[in-house]
Amino acid sequence: FDRTYHKQRYNCVHLVCEAWQLVAGADLSQRMAGVLRAVSDGSGLQRDDMRPFERLTDPESPCIVLMHGRKQSPHVGLFYRQRVLHITEQGVQYMPLDVASIGFDRVRFYR
Repeated sequence: FDRTYHKQRYNCVHLVCEAWQLVAGADLSQRMAGVLRAVSDGSGLQRDDMRPFERLTDPESPCIVLMHGRKQSPHVGLFYRQRVLHITEQGVQYMPLDVASIGFDRVRFYR
């Protein structure tokens, strides 16, 4: 993935939707609309934003990783083959979950 981060035009939600399409063959863009709003405008994630997804107790490949921090916007990545694919201002990264989630208080998994 040769993508450049931009808070409104291409952020972590856009990357997850694009990657999910490639690995699972499904379009998540409609289901991720609330998460995209929360990440793009910093308004915060609402309880209903993740309702279209099934919460998992443990990560499965592939699944969505939702990371929360007290003073941060929510952040999502794609858990795939025991690593997390996500994008930050530094670009696209594919790293172990424990590294990708540094600085976040809660990590949840969804399918």
